[in-house]
Amino acid sequence: MSEQNNSRREFLKAAAIGAGAVAAPWIWVPRRAFAATTDFHKSAKHILVLYADGGMRSPSLFNADKIRQWNPHVDGQGNPTQPSAPGTEWDLGAVADAAPLRMNSWDDNLPPLPAVTGDITVLGTVDHEPHKEQSDANHQSAKLRMTTGYPDGTTGFLAQISKHHGLYAGEGRFTAFPPVSIGGGARIFGLAGGDNFKFRSLFFNGPEDFDRGGPRSFHIPAPSWAEGFAARQDERYTARVSPADLQRVGLYLDSKKNMGRFRDILAAPMLNILRDGNVAAELGTNAQLRDAFGAGPWGPRVALAIRMFQLGSPAVAVAVGGYDTHSNEMLDFPPLARDLGRQLAALRYVLPRLQHPDGGTYWDHTLVTVVSEFARDNTERSTGYNSAQGSDHRGLNGSRFQAVPFMGGPIAGAKLYGATDRETMAAKDEVFASQGVLAMLSDAVGVDPGLFLDEPAITRAYGG
Repeated sequence: MSEQNNSRREFLKAAAIGAGAVAAPWIWVPRRAFAATTDFHKSAKHILVLYADGGMRSPSLFNADKIRQWNPHVDGQGNPTQPSAPGTEWDLGAVADAAPLRMNSWDDNLPPLPAVTGDITVLGTVDHEPHKEQSDANHQSAKLRMTTGYPDGTTGFLAQISKHHGLYAGEGRFTAFPPVSIGGGARIFGLAGGDNFKFRSLFFNGPEDFDRGGPRSFHIPAPSWAEGFAARQDERYTARVSPADLQRVGLYLDSKKNMGRFRDILAAPMLNILRDGNVAAELGTNAQLRDAFGAGPWGPRVALAIRMFQLGSPAVAVAVGGYDTHSNEMLDFPPLARDLGRQLAALRYVLPRLQHPDGGTYWDHTLVTVVSEFARDNTERSTGYNSAQGSDHRGLNGSRFQAVPFMGGPIAGAKLYGATDRETMAAKDEVFASQGVLAMLSDAVGVDPGLFLDEPAITRAYGG
């Protein structure tokens, strides 16, 4: 059936081009008959996905040398970019902070994002539907593409990792620490229905779940009558939930069970990021993580993700919302972009300073990326905004081509693959299917993407 689907795609693509329906100026290689592992299989022990929920204008950060229509976030002199590390091929946006930050707990300064761009490689043309004239611009289906691989997917990427990763073979299903979703927008990564329900990831809103109450309270055993009462309440509530909300509620209930199973671990002071606990120096103190990642929308959640890696989780997705900037983008986007840039700079600083139990550092064993459901379009050439001083998503060049960064030990850094035209945002050369990003992450962490994805893993981001 795979070969048949591939032949059908080839036929439709050729027919569309022959009829003049698709005048694509780029090169796209459709899926092979099956996805498979690559030379980079098991190159990472941990993957961290930062999900900008709402549709982030990613070229303004990671592919920024564009006219104002595509990048209105310029500096005081009207420059869309800023200087970055020597040898960097991709264009860092002027919107990113360029000043170092003092970290008293480290007795050091945090180098800003411009100083570490040489460790980041960018794919500038990640597209949901490279074979079509327009790409998916619907929030729901595009989110599912980025979190499950399919526009109608029902099993999240983290649930697939939980299902197929070697850590969870045999008794590991009950003892190895599971993948984790952090932040409401990340829960789709961990969803699973039907026979896959048992592979759902742990879900946390953020560090606030570990402050005073939350999972810390699970350390206190409840009497059997109370546990039975709670179980019956959950069953009654689930019976009243509409089918559309059943998966989401199921995720919370499964998380409750998992938190009970791991309650002693989840009561560890190191997880109370918002306060100082008794944390061994080699793990990095909570104060150090707060200093590095900051207190913005991203910081505490990304810091918590580091702790989840230290507990043994192979995969974490962190989500922050606010990127659906249909209006007031001039005011709303820059602080979110700067905070996201700080996370990449902080990861570059912190991960090499944390020793990994398998040798080396967490930087050596971690692959990090930033994705969203799409970028932005429907903007005026002179301003870069729509009539409401925002931007939209119609599936045309501006929104279809996400600029996706990758960093971590397996990534060579500094490269740009997939260039876009400065004036039109049209792809100038190769285009990458968004499903291939998930395939790459799966392959890197040791799971054959052919088990649940169609597109092959992208290997260009490694630097070759």
